[in-house]
Amino acid sequence: MFDNQLSNYWTSFGPYDEIFYYVRNDIKNIRNDLALMVIGERVNAKIGDFAAVSMELKTKNQIYSAMVIYGLLTYNNGQVFIPNKELMLKYDELLFRES
Repeated sequence: MFDNQLSNYWTSFGPYDEIFYYVRNDIKNIRNDLALMVIGERVNAKIGDFAAVSMELKTKNQIYSAMVIYGLLTYNNGQVFIPNKELMLKYDELLFRES
């Protein structure tokens, strides 16, 4: 709680700021993929070994791996997608606000 407002700490601190840096700055052109995910599409990805302590992400697959680890995306059968409506709405706001 900050200034009498509840805040969801897991999207406001730590590695999430780093991950959203990649989204805000469209690193590796992930904004287009996220726009597809916001409308319910799934995006092909190769999720490999990723150390949760390493935030030097160099490929789109590393970015998506980190997002999966932190619960910002879900991975199934070689594809990533937004796991729930609440996150979908947050991504939609982020993409609209940053465009």
